[in-house]
Amino acid sequence: MQKNSYSPWIRTATNSCRKALRPTGRYWPLAAAGLDPASEQVQQEIGIHYRYILQFWGKAGNQAAAYKGLGDLLANDERYTQANGVTNPAFGKFMQQAIHVYAERKLQ
Repeated sequence: MQKNSYSPWIRTATNSCRKALRPTGRYWPLAAAGLDPASEQVQQEIGIHYRYILQFWGKAGNQAAAYKGLGDLLANDERYTQANGVTNPAFGKFMQQAIHVYAERKLQ
């Protein structure tokens, strides 16, 4: 059976995204501080996140819909909302809301 040539790329992207979303990453403290996902500070950080994601995605297709889809994944897949084995759904919702705001403001 031929090995999928995309596997290392997908693994790298997934692991990088998980690292950024850990409590020691740059986004968890924003949510823990109770910042509004639409605030300028959060949106600046989400802009950095979006540019980082583009390194793996490229720019083909409807970027707003794709990025919102990633936000939905972060809210609905507990692999991205766990810290030390404890699920924190509020963090996933925070990221989802912040990503949706960014997509609506910057990617439409």
